[in-house]
Amino acid sequence: MKRVSRETVQKAAVFVVLAVVMVIASMNFKATFQKSWSGGKKNVVGEAIKAGDVVRQDFKAVQDINKITFVVQPTGEEASANIRVQVINNTRDESVVYDEVISTSSVKRWQEWSIPVNIEGVNPEESSNGDSMTLVITGVDGTEENSIAPVIATSVSDRLELKINGKKQDGRMVITLTYFTSFNLGYYLCAILLMGAAYLLLFGKRMKNWKPQQCFLLIAVMAGTVFVSLDPPLQVPDELYHFQKSVDVSYGNLSPFVLTTNDSIYKLTGPKDIMDLEKHEIYEYTLQSDKEKGKLRGLSMDGEVKTVDSSGGFHPFIGYIPQAIGILFARLFHFNVLHALYLARFFNLLAYVFLTYFAIKWIPFGKHTLMALACTPICIAQAASVSSDAVCNGAAFLLVGLIFYYAFAYKGELGFKHMAGVAGLILVLAFVKYLYAVLAVLVFLIPKEKFGSKKKYWTTFLEIVVPLAVIFVIYYMFIGNYLVNQEPAKDGVNALEQIKYSIRHPKTLLVTYILTFDSLALTYVSQFNTLGCLNFRLGVLIVFVPLFLLYTAVTDTREPYGMNRKQKVFTGLTGIAIVLLVMYSMYMVWTPVGSMLMDGVQARYFIPALPLLLLLVRSKRITADIGNYTGKISFVSMMCLWAAVCYMVRMCY
Repeated sequence: MKRVSRETVQKAAVFVVLAVVMVIASMNFKATFQKSWSGGKKNVVGEAIKAGDVVRQDFKAVQDINKITFVVQPTGEEASANIRVQVINNTRDESVVYDEVISTSSVKRWQEWSIPVNIEGVNPEESSNGDSMTLVITGVDGTEENSIAPVIATSVSDRLELKINGKKQDGRMVITLTYFTSFNLGYYLCAILLMGAAYLLLFGKRMKNWKPQQCFLLIAVMAGTVFVSLDPPLQVPDELYHFQKSVDVSYGNLSPFVLTTNDSIYKLTGPKDIMDLEKHEIYEYTLQSDKEKGKLRGLSMDGEVKTVDSSGGFHPFIGYIPQAIGILFARLFHFNVLHALYLARFFNLLAYVFLTYFAIKWIPFGKHTLMALACTPICIAQAASVSSDAVCNGAAFLLVGLIFYYAFAYKGELGFKHMAGVAGLILVLAFVKYLYAVLAVLVFLIPKEKFGSKKKYWTTFLEIVVPLAVIFVIYYMFIGNYLVNQEPAKDGVNALEQIKYSIRHPKTLLVTYILTFDSLALTYVSQFNTLGCLNFRLGVLIVFVPLFLLYTAVTDTREPYGMNRKQKVFTGLTGIAIVLLVMYSMYMVWTPVGSMLMDGVQARYFIPALPLLLLLVRSKRITADIGNYTGKISFVSMMCLWAAVCYMVRMCY
């Protein structure tokens, strides 16, 4: 009989543990989930509900509710009073949803009371944040010795308040709302896909020899497809505007503006159902996935075509080509708006996977670091949306990989055809988000000797740089008027005045940077693992993912190539410059003039600069001999994505 190797037993044990964890998790996500508003470090017992006393607890019906649970405590040895429990919908003419007299005689100790209700969730015509509800408990009879008292949390919530006899208390009741939800097919789909991928990585003999880019392809396509369908519609920041712009491009509208005698007017064209969408109609920035999907599923791609003015219309079409292709297919096959959104997301995901695959393939060192970064939940979530960030991040990764390949690993002589690819990526970045075109300075890492001569070196650069500069300048001459005179994001914002202020007070600008980093550094780390519209945190991943990236960057030492000290300094300064420019751009267009904190900065804006900063950690002095390193890094990346999906299912379904 053939003996089972120790390695196989270890892998089987890991696989069994993974399966058990998934089964346990599936029990928590099977048909309903509970969103508890019970909080605070300490709970106290409120006043006894005596005859005529009234306790009120306000809450929001943000989803369909089938059960309300609250905690009570008997006030004496034997509770025998009666109380009246009512649930009132304040939004809908104070209609009574539940009304029943209940005896307290069954309460012997701290106990959760559950009352069955049937409350429909968000009413789109009257409230974008959920109907305002009130739980009312009235004492029918009883005294302090034989009644009950609600358990109160000492931590006060901004959304809830507790009133006893009309007087606002310092605490709030411990209340749990149990929501209706559909069968979590997305969770089980993700679990099955992850189990299959884990099996291949742990047991597949052929996959042991897989390269990082191949593992990335498997992980990104599988997890990205799940994100495409699970991520609530239009939940990525500004995804509604990205969607409308993608629809406009699908109609062949490549020019973002129409010139008039007075000004440039930016317009978008598409089906009326899409162009008329507003944030409050699709509950953007909430987590009401089922209702959002139902709304979009009822809209048509075949209706009347409408042209509207849009502040987001000036964005170049390059960042929306993949999404537009998906929408074009949806129009050809007469899909509804929800399915068009899914197709746009999927094609955007494919574009990101294509660009990043070759980035990992060509970068001469740090392949696993780039793979781990590209597989983080925030990168996959961005790729599986309609945002132009997918193309931006993929192009930035590919530009870094290609330049590093030419600088450190390419053995032949470089010429115009090689640099034309670099120029094309720079042009894409300049048009999608012009700040990231700063990555172009990395070409100075390429030794002059690789061009054959200094003359050919400078000639090649001029042949590339001059046309790029002309295209870039002409385009931004047309849209510059909008960039300068666009409607401010909020009161006190003025881009030109902010620039003048910075020139007059350079020391103040430096202090502003320092204060912003000091105050918001941890916020940026948290945002890096916060999905949705910055309203969907990924729990323990907030700490784990950054540590995992640092670990991968330190141990990713298999390739023989590397940077010397000068090259590291240049690369690091480039990455830092991008971070500072991103922050300053938000300082101009999102921050009131003279403010000492830079508003509007989000961690996702730093993603194109992260490969440069992570590669600085790599050192030739550190060696890590880890067997099946690619498979293990890929496995951890998949686990992070699976955890993100679990959080998403729990929050949104």
